[in-house]
Amino acid sequence: MIARIGVVGFCLLAASCQSGPTSTQSNSGLQRTQRNASVTGIVVDGAGLNLRAFVAQMAFVFPDESADLSRSVVRTEMARLESQKLGVVLPARRVDLAFQTFSKGLVAQLGNETTPDDWAMARHDALWRDIQPLYRENLAHNLLYQAVLRADARLSGRVSMFWFVTGDANQARRWAASLQSGRDPKSMLSESLISGPNPDGSYPPMSRDLPGEAGEQLQNPSLGQIVGPIQFEGDRSWRVGVVTQVLAPESQLPPIDVLLDELESQPIDALEARAWFEKMSRRYTVSSSLSPFAGPTQAFEFSR
Repeated sequence: MIARIGVVGFCLLAASCQSGPTSTQSNSGLQRTQRNASVTGIVVDGAGLNLRAFVAQMAFVFPDESADLSRSVVRTEMARLESQKLGVVLPARRVDLAFQTFSKGLVAQLGNETTPDDWAMARHDALWRDIQPLYRENLAHNLLYQAVLRADARLSGRVSMFWFVTGDANQARRWAASLQSGRDPKSMLSESLISGPNPDGSYPPMSRDLPGEAGEQLQNPSLGQIVGPIQFEGDRSWRVGVVTQVLAPESQLPPIDVLLDELESQPIDALEARAWFEKMSRRYTVSSSLSPFAGPTQAFEFSR
């Protein structure tokens, strides 16, 4: 399965809201509601819970989870826009296969004592058959995102690399110096905090459009090029890289099944996921911060 999804860690947005009486259609095809909506099912004395108040409280009580969820929703929308631009369409049979694999994994994880209906009722207050479409939709979103990410990498040009990671800036500088002097990268793998998924410890091809200084150094990559030492924004660790393969930008995408099969054998790495998100965020001028102060003073209000 392309996305390894655990039952406990599966994050699903299923917020259903009552829409306002009027809305407008934007150029992007999105509906723009002209007044605030209320959260379906939460009512006090006839007044509905204001959606902005609900989101603000979620951002306050669950800041990390809310940030992760907002990032996921933004990622899904950027992938949708990119799929339209690139002409990437998911075959329904691949989504069906992903859902079948997820369902089998769910049954295996629950064991003999808990049925999917029991689990769904406890988690979602709904039977498994009723909640299945939401899980299938979420899996489809995730598959499309991964396919679009790899499609963009192929069109942008890719590099295969060794990456060496350390928390010590001085060690990173020593690594870079020894590589410049001709040291075999494979001899350094035991010194790195992490190594790549390939049998030799390297990483499969990924986009050269990496964040910050790494992306700048890889705009015109060459075989054997040393990258770093660099420290990505927000990271405590330092990285030094060695380019082992340069793949030129492709003029035409392969069939979607080729992309999906590649993702089976070469899952998305955290670095390329971050690189794609930052690249698309610049392209679509994204803002994804949630404020606990954004809600109205009175959380419950009557429909106007």
